[in-house]
Amino acid sequence: MYFMKSRKKNRYSIRWRIMFSCVSLMAVGLGVAGVLIQTIYQDAQINSVGANGRVLVDQIAENISRRAEEYAGVVLHEVQNVGLFEKYINNENSEEYYIRREMAGVINRQNMTGVPIEDIYACGENGKWHYFNYGAQSTHGFSSAVMDYAQEHWDEIPRGAQWIDFEEEPERVYMMRTIFSTSSLRDEGIVIAGIDKAVFEDQFRPLEENGQAHILISYDGKLLFGDSTDIPYDRLLSAAKENKMLIEAEGKQYLVCTQESREGIWRAAYIVGEEELFRPIHRMRKTIAMICVFMMVGAFLVSLTISRRLTESIRTLCRSIQQLQKGELLQRVPVFRDELGAVSEAFNDLTLHLRDTVENLARQKLKTEQAEYRVLQAEYHALQAAINPHFIFNAMESINAAAKLEGQDKIASVCTALGRLMRVAISRQKATVTLEEEMRYIRDYLDVQRFMMGDRLEVEFDLEPLADQCKVPSLLLQPLVENAVVHGVEGMSEGAVIYITSELKTSDQGEEELLIKISDNGAGMDEEALRRYCDYTSGEQERGHFGILSVEKRIRILYGEQYGISLSSGEGEGTVVVVRLPAELEKDMGRESVQYEKGDRGG
Repeated sequence: MYFMKSRKKNRYSIRWRIMFSCVSLMAVGLGVAGVLIQTIYQDAQINSVGANGRVLVDQIAENISRRAEEYAGVVLHEVQNVGLFEKYINNENSEEYYIRREMAGVINRQNMTGVPIEDIYACGENGKWHYFNYGAQSTHGFSSAVMDYAQEHWDEIPRGAQWIDFEEEPERVYMMRTIFSTSSLRDEGIVIAGIDKAVFEDQFRPLEENGQAHILISYDGKLLFGDSTDIPYDRLLSAAKENKMLIEAEGKQYLVCTQESREGIWRAAYIVGEEELFRPIHRMRKTIAMICVFMMVGAFLVSLTISRRLTESIRTLCRSIQQLQKGELLQRVPVFRDELGAVSEAFNDLTLHLRDTVENLARQKLKTEQAEYRVLQAEYHALQAAINPHFIFNAMESINAAAKLEGQDKIASVCTALGRLMRVAISRQKATVTLEEEMRYIRDYLDVQRFMMGDRLEVEFDLEPLADQCKVPSLLLQPLVENAVVHGVEGMSEGAVIYITSELKTSDQGEEELLIKISDNGAGMDEEALRRYCDYTSGEQERGHFGILSVEKRIRILYGEQYGISLSSGEGEGTVVVVRLPAELEKDMGRESVQYEKGDRGG
């Protein structure tokens, strides 16, 4: 029982602990390995993308710078070559028609040679603006924002090229420069050429689309090319100037590589967001997770198999111990070839010793019961040989007195009953009789007692007819009835009653039982006397009550500990004796009767 309780208390067996330990170690190892692999791969990814980014921005910055210098130089050469300011714009005699013609010629020739100038502005010393649009081939469609900016920053526009864009013209970038006359050694005016942004952006747009990166081009700190809508460009650019490659801004991480042109005016920025930067890592993480899942499943299955093999001997030993607790003493376990070998050998020796001990105890118990049975048989034969000499003497005296006083009929009846009693006591050899036979014997006995006690004694029977054919041990009830008369009602001067009943009942275990009740209305017993009377094992019973001890032992030996006698009494309230026997009919009792009779003859 202790083993079962401890087993219920310890819910986690050794097998599951081994499995849990193996799987836990595997999980921790895979987790640490995964973190290390991810960290190493992340650093390698950052370095790889950063190296590629630096190469790209170097090339882009150089190409943009060269292209810008080329366009600025071509425009300057064309303007000076045709003498646009000297011959036309600053010439008071020049007409507007010729100015527009020369400006159209300049822009048309540049587009024919591959310089994509969309429109051109020119303003001479007189402050008058001239404009021509290549696409519309007209002087209409100029941007006032461009002219206002040039007018406001007239003195700041350098003789070299200055690049700028305007919100009003999002598709173009403008090159502004002051035209210096080498002949007069003075500034002749300002020319502004609008160039399509796509010419510059086409150089890095494929890289941006394929690489999932953002490439931004700035001129003199101002962004000209690229979309920075979703990127904190200013913060990233300022951090990049501090030689930081992995930068965090607005809760996100960016990899930023920047490079300036030789002149220090153009700057190219290669920016990769954390989603694109770490996308390979995320894919690798999923792959690692799948590998870990498969490895965990494999580890679970392997640990399940290993733990089952390791704990098979323990589980076998536990099952054997459970069977041993249930009383199966033939349990043996194989002798294992591991540390439990000594335990299994000790268990087998223990079961063998327990089996021998139980068998010895059973043999001793059988011998004890046989000895007790022989003693009871001797008492039974002694009871048959001499019921009670005192009783016979008194009966004979009563018969003698009655013969003198009352006549012959009653004496004959009593003599008949007494003869039957003596005949049964001396000659009955059967171990068991029917209840009907036993009750005939009791009636004869009580007839004699009523003859002896006269009108003081009344006897009542309430017997269930179906119970008459039930088998009971021979002469079982006579000692109990005698006790009821002698110790119960014999001392009463009148109104003594002996009440005997029988009934069939079903026990709580579903077995049919025969209950025989013998009641008297005599003096009864107090609690202490009843305790001694009911203590069938202490040997403290009074001499006159020896018969009830004999009846109790006979019943228990024949039918088992669940059957026997129960008493209830109170001082001045009489005594009730209940005999409980199995309800066995004559045809069911044959085997037991034969066994009892054999034991009787053997004793």
